[in-house]
Amino acid sequence: GTVTLHWPGQALYIRDETGGIQIQTEQSVVLEVGDVIDAVGFPAPGGYTPILKNAVIRTIDKASPPPPFPATSAMALSGDHDKELVRIEALLLAREETHSGRETLVLQNEKRVFRAFLPKPPDPLKAVSLVVGSRLQVTGICAIDLNEDGKPSDFSLWLRSPKDIAILQIPGWWKL
Repeated sequence: GTVTLHWPGQALYIRDETGGIQIQTEQSVVLEVGDVIDAVGFPAPGGYTPILKNAVIRTIDKASPPPPFPATSAMALSGDHDKELVRIEALLLAREETHSGRETLVLQNEKRVFRAFLPKPPDPLKAVSLVVGSRLQVTGICAIDLNEDGKPSDFSLWLRSPKDIAILQIPGWWKL
């Protein structure tokens, strides 16, 4: 499959013609979005879509990254795009920083609130500057959370970089 997101040591997602999957590996490989890899491992439950654990990875080619699917929160919760690259327009409600320095955006699309996770920036001075109340277009890997009954209850997005955020509109009061 083609790499759609790689946070070294944390997350690796690929997509092929059948869909997206998360891969867990102990290998310390540097992969870029668009790398075509071959992965062999053990399938395991991983929420809505299975994951591949203890995978061995080999890079075999380079390709254009697959385009994101335009989505809404209802489409994301349907499960059709779990572990795949989606693009959603949303209102920025808040920004949170974790103890590891990674930033989380709290967003709203339609009436659904969800989170988008940004990798820790290599240079904090180049971190994205966003104003709460802005309308954004975010592109990231959709990850569905399940409730006790095994049904989709929530979703989040894993962004590849700050470049996956486009500001569509800033709040009116900010323009003054």
